[in-house]
Amino acid sequence: MKYRACPKPLPLAGFILALLGVLNFIQPARAQIVQVIDNFNPSGVGPYNYQNGQITNVWGNWFGGAFVSLAWSTNNVSNNANAGSMQISLDFTGSSGNSQFEVYDLNGIYPPVNGLAYTSFQCYVRFIPGTATGTAYLQFGDEDNGGQDYFGGINISVTSTNWVSVNLPINPASDPNLTNIYTLLIHIYGPSSSPALSGTCTLCVDNIQFTGPTPATTNCVVNWSNVYQRIDGFGASSAWDGNWTTNQANMFFGTNTGTGTTFDGKTNFSFNGVGLSLLRNHIIPGGTTAEYSIMEWAQALGARVWSTPWTPPAAYKSPQELDGGSFVSANNQAYANQLAAYVVNVKSDYNVNLYAISVQNEPDAAVTSYEACT
Repeated sequence: MKYRACPKPLPLAGFILALLGVLNFIQPARAQIVQVIDNFNPSGVGPYNYQNGQITNVWGNWFGGAFVSLAWSTNNVSNNANAGSMQISLDFTGSSGNSQFEVYDLNGIYPPVNGLAYTSFQCYVRFIPGTATGTAYLQFGDEDNGGQDYFGGINISVTSTNWVSVNLPINPASDPNLTNIYTLLIHIYGPSSSPALSGTCTLCVDNIQFTGPTPATTNCVVNWSNVYQRIDGFGASSAWDGNWTTNQANMFFGTNTGTGTTFDGKTNFSFNGVGLSLLRNHIIPGGTTAEYSIMEWAQALGARVWSTPWTPPAAYKSPQELDGGSFVSANNQAYANQLAAYVVNVKSDYNVNLYAISVQNEPDAAVTSYEACT
């Protein structure tokens, strides 16, 4: 957990995160799949030392007047003198503004949690009783476009003194936002309890992590002399992106070394270019694209470039809208002319030799919330 991810959608951010997801997916199988977010050891996370009081550089309150403060404590689920936990002081007394809190990891999760591999969220929690009464519904989730997407929660008495194990399933099939989890949220909404929470207490949280099933073992044997299906290359899409820097282009399509910068612009990191060999870009419905410079960079670094429209012009569809709808076959020739002209213009104006062109992105997807067409 080092750098906070930008809110979605950001085309370059999506490009990078998709690539990181692929790299994470092809890691060799391990006996156990665990991604620790924070075990609250005294040394802390990254450059922030919890024993020196720097936990507020890593965790903080997003909103909610019930939050008072948070601190690091040696109190922990294992009773280990060399471990600790996060303690969140809360006050649900008074007006409705004190009804909730939302603590989150300020710097975000990097790389994001791959919800396709890590299928469970786990941690331990307990309350240090104060004057508060009632049973709290304690939720955990991920930030989604500036909002909250909770993947589950538990009921726990605010007068309980025992550590409680939390184990919540992560299911991207039912909630696609959990395919990549960028931020961890910890939330209580007092009025959801019956009776509503009132009074002061302290919530302790320890050993936050995501886990997945043990990978299956196989006896797969690779014979390099047998060729069954040739792989043309590996690539990604730059759809809806704009201009790139030299280093950004080198990082994806070159094999050069260089220095990149995190999304928030605060941290530089070194890289070795991954050498992608294919680039797919987005054709705007009018028959142009905003990604000419990226196409030029990719081609200059040896990648093959191909283009895809998400939808034909609205005039060629029924209903005549960009989002959703169906193509009207009477416009076959007009649309063919537009795509052919696009190929010619890309070559004449930018000297990009397109490797291929697709007639449609996901042509069988019945989508009405963004550019699409069946």
